[in-house]
Amino acid sequence: MGSISSASVRAIIIKDEHMLVEWYEPRSVCFTPGGRIEPGEKIEQTIERELKEELGTTAIVRERYLGRFFNRWQDDGPVIESTDHFFACSW
Repeated sequence: MGSISSASVRAIIIKDEHMLVEWYEPRSVCFTPGGRIEPGEKIEQTIERELKEELGTTAIVRERYLGRFFNRWQDDGPVIESTDHFFACSW
């Protein structure tokens, strides 16, 4: 079986000592808000687009880049490899 590679951005949003996460029911997991980088898109553009799409607001401020890490997992299908970029954001 082959592998699937992707790159994504994620927002770390902490307010009043709580971190915002999204629940993904089909896999019973939670994620920080964000998503895949589209072709030709810069990571700063991706995080702003994804936050608007997922949270329905432009009131979230991208503060600083925190770094990236490589993530690899497998469900029932092929191995999925992703480079995840993280931004500190505020609401």
